[in-house]
Amino acid sequence: MIHDCESVVKGVTQFPPIYLAVMLAVMLLFATVEQDNVSDFVRRRMAEEHIPGSAIAAIPPIGTPLVWSFGKANLEAGSRFNSDTHFRIASLSKAMTAYVAMTLEVDGKWSLTDSVRLYVPELPSPWSDISLSDLISHRSGIADPGDAFDHHAQYTDEEFLSLVSRQPLSEVPGTTYRYNNFGYAVLQIALQRRLGESLAELLRKRLFDPLAMRRTHAYSSDSIANNTAVAYHWRDSQYVVARPERPDVLLAAGGVVSTLRDLMRWEQEMRSPQFTNPAVFQRQFTPYGDEDLGYGGGWVISEFEGMREIQHTGETFGFTSAFLRNQSTGWTVIVLRNSDTGSALDWARKVHSIVTKLPFSMGPHKIVK
Repeated sequence: MIHDCESVVKGVTQFPPIYLAVMLAVMLLFATVEQDNVSDFVRRRMAEEHIPGSAIAAIPPIGTPLVWSFGKANLEAGSRFNSDTHFRIASLSKAMTAYVAMTLEVDGKWSLTDSVRLYVPELPSPWSDISLSDLISHRSGIADPGDAFDHHAQYTDEEFLSLVSRQPLSEVPGTTYRYNNFGYAVLQIALQRRLGESLAELLRKRLFDPLAMRRTHAYSSDSIANNTAVAYHWRDSQYVVARPERPDVLLAAGGVVSTLRDLMRWEQEMRSPQFTNPAVFQRQFTPYGDEDLGYGGGWVISEFEGMREIQHTGETFGFTSAFLRNQSTGWTVIVLRNSDTGSALDWARKVHSIVTKLPFSMGPHKIVK
């Protein structure tokens, strides 16, 4: 994955060969040291936080990605984590769902300003003020059903809509940000009704197949692939297998299975779109309304230590993940972990702080957009 390669080559040819040889040797030495620092950091945090396994990628603005894998994907089977381990990416799924929803507007299938009741008319009349954009940006006002919703059960669309619409709206639609998985579930139902296809198929056709993300798909307990991670909780000084099931109606909110390698393909496409619509990505990376920071289309636009980030995290039944795109440095860090102690985003930021000390990170930057 090389960007701005012409400017790099022109810059290099200005130096004599002996200087280049010495510079390359120093760069390789520093790269080895920094990779060791990442390894030391991850192994220490895995021990402290009781994380059985993880896979991490750090993708520079130019040059070759750095990839690490540690520990076990499945303690019982003894299988190791690697870049092709199938992993439930949880709420990273939202950015994929939002991409599909936004491409439908480009295709003239709907407008994101449409009321959700245009596609799900059985919802209560107060829901008429909820737009599709409100669902994407977590400003729908849909109340959390709390314990009435069983996260390990399956629901028909009708059962889910009846359950989630029993309570009055918590906020006036479009006015208040409140992270809401149930809004994405309603968006999923609207998408499927509008096109007459499952969200799993829409994701496959519009994103996974074009990007050759061959190991990425909707989670199904009926089709567990080889080399699949098992997630754990650390309880009473031992690992406990997390309950794996999740309602299919929450696919849009967090039901996608992927691998580190496939997520790197997604990152490459977002940097240099070949099979997708770059205007849709830009809209996803733009906060709702006139805000400078906030929630966009399945992505959080944030600031950390003076640097602008596009990021999201995921957590579901022991699976934890972080996708961190630093716009200030051009680096992207992806973290997958199969236990839920500690913070995957904290890991990603720490890895970013280590790798940006590499000599080649000082070269020409292509800002991640």
